[in-house]
Amino acid sequence: MTSANLVKACEENEISEGDIVEIKINGLDIILMRNGEQFFAAQAICPHMDEKLCNGLFKKTKLICTKHLWQWDLETGKPLGAAEKPIQIYKTTVKEGVVYVSVNN
Repeated sequence: MTSANLVKACEENEISEGDIVEIKINGLDIILMRNGEQFFAAQAICPHMDEKLCNGLFKKTKLICTKHLWQWDLETGKPLGAAEKPIQIYKTTVKEGVVYVSVNN
């Protein structure tokens, strides 16, 4: 990951443990989540029924869409259980209290 594609998402203290926050980065709708010191970023819309994933749940490294309970691994984007389609995952980096998301556009 180069610094050229790192975009500031927020200050680290702006996201509380367990929160799912929707943000826009370079025109992309992205959700940001925090599990302890680990941050995850993913596409904001469920690929199944276009539900906003900021209304979902997440536990440790699993994201759950509450519409039909589709689930994904937040480290890989791979579907878990009944989910049939993966989601886009964006790498995150924390530097000096700032959360950055790596985007490719």
